[in-house]
Order: sequence, then C-alpha cells, then structure tokens
Amino acid sequence: MLGWQLCNYCHGCEVGPKPDSPLYIEWRANHECQKNFAGSSNAMEAEAAVAIFRRSINKRGLVYSGGGAKSTQKINEVAVYDFNVEKEDCINQISKRMFNALENVKNSNIKELNRKLTKTNIEKITNTYATNLKRSAPDTIQMREDVNGGIFHIHGILSTDAKPRHHLCPTGIHSWCYFQRVLALGEELRKHNTTIKAEVEKFILQIVERLTQPDLLQRCAALQT
Repeated sequence: MLGWQLCNYCHGCEVGPKPDSPLYIEWRANHECQKNFAGSSNAMEAEAAVAIFRRSINKRGLVYSGGGAKSTQKINEVAVYDFNVEKEDCINQISKRMFNALENVKNSNIKELNRKLTKTNIEKITNTYATNLKRSAPDTIQMREDVNGGIFHIHGILSTDAKPRHHLCPTGIHSWCYFQRVLALGEELRKHNTTIKAEVEKFILQIVERLTQPDLLQRCAALQT
C-alpha cells in the first residue's frame, strides 16, 4: 500500500443513530466520520492517486507509476511530475481480458455459439494469445502479427484441412508451425478435426482485433508487470 487518502464510506454512519433519532445529536458530537469524499469510486480513485503521487518524492524519495487509466490521466492532467506517467499493463491481465471476452460473447450469443465455442477452445485461444505476446515483445508489430498467426494456426479452430490458415506462420523447416515445416520438407500432412464452425470465426476475430490494438500492446510490451 502506497498510502491512505480518501474514503466515501463510514461504517459508523451506517450503523449509528439516524438524524430523526433522539440519540443522534449526542452521537454526532462524538463521532469521527471516516467519510471524506462524496463522489463516485472512480472519481475518488483518481483524486487519491493525485494526492498520493504528489507526496511520493518528499516522503519516500520515489516516483510512482501505475494505477488505472483514469488515475493516470488525472495525474498527467494536473502535472504531478515534470513528465507524463505511462500506464503499463501485465500480459497475464491482458490475457484474462481475452478469456473473459470470449466467455462473454459466448454467453451473449447462446444460439450461435452454444456448444460451438467450448471452454477448451477458449483456453486454447487465450494461451495462444498470451504465448505470442510474450514471445514477440517488445516489438508491437511482431506481437500483433504473431498473435494473428497463432490464432489462425490453431488446428481445428480456424485452420482446417479444407482451408489451412498458416499464411502468417513462420516458414521453413525450423518453423514452430507443423504445416510450414511439413511443407518445407515436402512431407504428407496429417489430418485434424474441425472443432469450431466457420460461423463462429467472426466472433473470435472481432475480439482478437480489439485486443491487438497498438496502444494496448505498447502498454504491455516492456514485460515489466
């Protein structure tokens, strides 16, 4: 914990006598209210971040970084430091966004996706996303290309025997892609089952597109969190 600053809740006020109670006046005179902020939780977080960051150098000899997007924006707006604070994201947290986004789109489109976008496939897509982000960082262009290549590559999901999707995979006999290795060696390809129907693809690719935007990738490219 970096510090304590604001609170929009007081347990004493919640459980204590109300204004219409005969005990209220005496209780109020002796009550030390813990609530010192009347805005929303998001607004309070941003205000508290500004106050805590402002005293970071004098009290601790440190420059802080981190916090949510709104807090970072507020800190930069009021110029707490003589430079902008940059928000960084954790790849593991970003990967959870992929998992949650796939779960949410599945639950919101039961008719189209029920039994077609399974938990196993969601986990496979999420793991592929995380692996390629870590493998290609800090090059955000390569991160985006490799994520797309990995997603298209997954056997039985987007890549099928009838429609192989390995055009974004690295080529040659040393490629991690089985299809490209076999192609380079001139060997016979093994068959694989199709586990996701073609109509499901659009839902997956919309999420992949959103979670490979350059600004998002830039925030986790340093692998510092």
